[in-house]
Amino acid sequence: MFVVSWGCSPSLPDELTRKEMPLEEYNFIREDYQPDDIEFLMGNGEMGGWVSKDGLGFEKMWFTDVWLDSETRMSLPGPKLILENEQIVFQDPLNYKTELNIRNGILTTSVELGDGTSYTSKVFLSIANKHQLVIHVKNRSQQTYLRCGLLLPCEGFIIEKHGVNQLVGTSRDEEAFTKMAWAITTGIDLEKNEEAFSISIAPNQSVTLRYSLVTHYDSKEYKAMALKNSEIELEYDQLAKEQVTKWNDQWLSSASVILPDGENAKWFYRSLYTLYATAGADHFLPGELQFSIPDVDWKMHHFTYGHAGWSVWAFALMGDKEHAKKMARWHYKPEALRENVKILFPETGPTELLYNDSSKGVHTYLEAYNPDAIAFGHEVTTAGYNIPSHNTKHWDLQRQLDAFAASLFHIIYHLYPEEDFLTNYTYPVMRGTAEMWSSLVKWDSLRRFYYLPPLLSVSENIIEQSVLDAVLAARWNLKMSALYAQKLNRDVELQEKWQHIYNHLYIPRNDTIYLEYLDEKKARSGGGYFGIRAYMYLGFPVLENIPDIDVSMARKSLDITWDRNRQGEGMITFISNWFALTEAYLGFGNNAYELSRLATRAQDPSGVALYEAMDRKVDGSISGINPYFLTGYSSFILTQLAMLLQSFNDNISVFPAVPDKWEDIEFYDLPAQGGVRVSAVMHSGKVRGITFKKDGKEILKLDEATPVHVTQVGEDLILRKTR
Repeated sequence: MFVVSWGCSPSLPDELTRKEMPLEEYNFIREDYQPDDIEFLMGNGEMGGWVSKDGLGFEKMWFTDVWLDSETRMSLPGPKLILENEQIVFQDPLNYKTELNIRNGILTTSVELGDGTSYTSKVFLSIANKHQLVIHVKNRSQQTYLRCGLLLPCEGFIIEKHGVNQLVGTSRDEEAFTKMAWAITTGIDLEKNEEAFSISIAPNQSVTLRYSLVTHYDSKEYKAMALKNSEIELEYDQLAKEQVTKWNDQWLSSASVILPDGENAKWFYRSLYTLYATAGADHFLPGELQFSIPDVDWKMHHFTYGHAGWSVWAFALMGDKEHAKKMARWHYKPEALRENVKILFPETGPTELLYNDSSKGVHTYLEAYNPDAIAFGHEVTTAGYNIPSHNTKHWDLQRQLDAFAASLFHIIYHLYPEEDFLTNYTYPVMRGTAEMWSSLVKWDSLRRFYYLPPLLSVSENIIEQSVLDAVLAARWNLKMSALYAQKLNRDVELQEKWQHIYNHLYIPRNDTIYLEYLDEKKARSGGGYFGIRAYMYLGFPVLENIPDIDVSMARKSLDITWDRNRQGEGMITFISNWFALTEAYLGFGNNAYELSRLATRAQDPSGVALYEAMDRKVDGSISGINPYFLTGYSSFILTQLAMLLQSFNDNISVFPAVPDKWEDIEFYDLPAQGGVRVSAVMHSGKVRGITFKKDGKEILKLDEATPVHVTQVGEDLILRKTR
């Protein structure tokens, strides 16, 4: 592609030299053993869990492709080494230190116990082979054997011993939803006592355990594959070197962001590690508490606008195109998406709506089923089908999620313009969701505008006509679908229909503020877990709507909402992050910064996990809900990036919403429209340089944070300063 640029600043240095992120400065470290502390979450995208505080493995592990049924992931015990008399001797270690390196995913634990036991362990889930877990233990005792039992998945498996140091377990039930096999190689002789296995590590001896689990989703020969993975005969140092190299390659292939030291920096880098630890698997999408303790109602299946969706945005904005595309493809299940329309709306024509077991009147959602319409599920099965609400709370009637889902495909094409992705994914999703909205809207002949029938707000606790978030979502879907159809020279009649509905779909408002829903008469109180959320949609993810938003009215609306929400008391972390994103995209950097800090305050007492929310009890005490709530992590990544770089509506803005407290910031190779990569440095509050690259070649250089307009003319990409 021939690239034209206007507005170069030749006085700047030839090139900004990329610096890498200071990840190790924010490692997870403990030097004091406390039995009640939350364990570290480890993973490699495919498998993971809470690693035992003794550094000897996992009490149980989760796998992205191990399912009890189409809605429920299941964990398996181990693998873990269990010290003799563990419950007695590990109560008060003489010396203890454990550190999880977030640059390479290697956990190092050193322990000295009162009975003479002394060891150092290394644990990691391989990036080179994502079906492999490595546990390396060195017995540091000069005289005492380290005797350990082995916790392994045995129930429901046929166990075979291969040679003196290898076990393999194959699932018994050939009709099970997931068929699988695991294998472990211990490096030293396995001892069997009744039904249990154990190993004895001699003084000063080191042992490396290699564990693998493979399912039928990976290979028909899953048993052979598990055995092969566990038989890899590299020495531990070679395995660790490979791990470090693969992680470094992963970081180098994405953007680098260097934030001012502080809580935001700490949780930005820890969130990036957690993103790679829990998302981007080859099969299926992550749940809200992936590899953690699942909420009893969620069962670790994915939510479209949960971690499974926000992770796509996070990978895309950090420059990791391949992970973003892989996850987006799993969201796109055309047959299921078409069937979801009938699952969501099982009747056409007039039907009575029950909400919380009370009648909301008779309404018509669909006159007839549109064969071209698609709908994304709220909670989703392995095959992409919406999981219906089992009560009349109608969680799945929050149809804003169709725009959220469509934005995943739009942002990937926007940043990485590949025509096959556009024609096979982005446009089919945009077209199908636009047809869904076209089927839902109703015409008010007296007031001469379109409105939406009662839908659940993103607040999840009100159903009303034309809830604000659904209206803003629908308008964005219709507008962007028409633009894509025009670009592809397709569906001329649909273009006209979508544009007509967009032009006449009324945004609820009065003379001073936007309203939560059509004809809202009295503002309700908010705050707490649900609160009032609809106003988040004044910005993210429907960024192309922003020119249509009255920013003054939006400012008043957001301020009033903040008060109604009791300044964020009890707010879910990803909701406060979502508000922060909208503040950033509307240009209010200080507000964005302060709102993003709310998530960093929802830490467990030991400081290693972010909760979903902080809950105030009847007695006034405050405790956290759902540690390692991953949507809070992936959305937090976006809040920091939105303050540094924005790219939408053919404009690229560098440092568009930097808070006053940030004076020293650097970023390198953040993606922008058309495959452009942007790097920028700010020192002492002054821009020191900005460069724009395409395919590794510098195409524009600036010495100030001036917005850049992007124009595509045939094969030419033209970048031009707007002022």
